[in-house]
Amino acid sequence: MKIGVGWPYLLELVPIEARSAHASAFGVIGATFGIIGAFYFIFVSNNAYTFCAIGYLFQILTLFLTVFIPESPVYLFF
Repeated sequence: MKIGVGWPYLLELVPIEARSAHASAFGVIGATFGIIGAFYFIFVSNNAYTFCAIGYLFQILTLFLTVFIPESPVYLFF
């Protein structure tokens, strides 16, 4: 999530006074998904296909939801 264009663009949509709180929250959420993934492979299954399928579903959802994000002059500048 933090690699690429989406992360700065997402933070650009958040008001300036709330950016640090949102960035911290997104970091905690990302770390939580990593911990859940580790516990999945330790205790539930060694099959990576199910875990990857869940990740692909999130990617497809994100792909469709990006249609509703407005264009930004600052984003287009970079």
